[in-house]
Amino acid sequence: MHTLLGFTAFTVSGAVSTASSPVTRVVTLLNELKAKIESDGKAEQKVYDKFACWCEKTTGRKAKDIADAKEHIEDLSVEIKKRKGQLGSLSAELAQLKKDISSNKASQKEATSLRNKEHASYVQTKNEMEEAIGALEKAINSLSGAGMNTGSLISKQSRMMDVAADLRGALEMAPRGIVSNEQVATVRGFLSNPGAFTQTASKVGGVDSYAPASNEIVGILKDMFDTFTSNLETASATEAENVKVFEDLMAAKNKELTDLQSTLDKKEAENAEATTVEADSQQDREDTSAQLEADEKFFDDTKASCREKANDWATRTRLRTEELAGIEKAVEILNSPEAQAAFSGATSTFVQIRAVPKQLGDVRTRAFNALKKVSRHNPTMA
Repeated sequence: MHTLLGFTAFTVSGAVSTASSPVTRVVTLLNELKAKIESDGKAEQKVYDKFACWCEKTTGRKAKDIADAKEHIEDLSVEIKKRKGQLGSLSAELAQLKKDISSNKASQKEATSLRNKEHASYVQTKNEMEEAIGALEKAINSLSGAGMNTGSLISKQSRMMDVAADLRGALEMAPRGIVSNEQVATVRGFLSNPGAFTQTASKVGGVDSYAPASNEIVGILKDMFDTFTSNLETASATEAENVKVFEDLMAAKNKELTDLQSTLDKKEAENAEATTVEADSQQDREDTSAQLEADEKFFDDTKASCREKANDWATRTRLRTEELAGIEKAVEILNSPEAQAAFSGATSTFVQIRAVPKQLGDVRTRAFNALKKVSRHNPTMA
């Protein structure tokens, strides 16, 4: 706060010394005012320098933030595009892998079903062949055994009928071509009338001894036995080979399935990661874009405010410079020899009649008013 001094002029008799003349006091007041303006200017300069430094650092930092955000958004856009392409490729790969896995499982199921049918057919054929071979072996032994050469005709015919019953199934299973049509007809004749294949050989102790007339039948049955035995061995070898082929196929299919499943798991993990990265990048880009918009607005507002303050400061500095120049000119005039000579014979002085607290602007007014009063009493100051 500064005190505005009110002065009034009184006429006094006698000369007033130069040291206490009104002009001297006005010059002193102007010098004090100049010092105050200069002091306030330095204080304001420090405040403005801090503000200008803040403007420079803040706008510089925001400019970098904006540039970094734009670069980051560009990087994110590239990453998003890359991930979308990767997801599209992974989607196609996953679909194909799932299709291949399904196809693998279906082929394994089909191969297993076919193998089971082949094995069931083999087991049935094997059982039937073994049964036929057993029947043929029994028939051959029966027809060529010593028991057929003794006994009553009725007993021999009974044994022949038993052999025929065992052979019917074997004949039905016999593959085509293993015996001729004539041989088949002979066997069928035997089966239809086994008793006709016995004959009287001689009398032994007054009793008829009947021997079978079945040598031809035995030969045919031996051929059938050999063929059935060979076919069974072939069927067993074929079954063993089919088992090996099936096991190799299933081992290859299982390895293929394991590899497919492993690849599927890996691709699903890649797909999950790419999906997460793409979603995170999208969110990051949205957040960065929002922050960029806020930073750009803050940057523009700050630059405008700093520019306005700079203009105000330039105006204020110019006015202060002009004011100081004016004060210096006034002091120069008041201190000039002409002014000293003019005021040396003055009959008026200034007496303080009131004091009013005012700001610096009022101090300037006080000085101005004092100068006006002096000039009224001293025409040379006009």
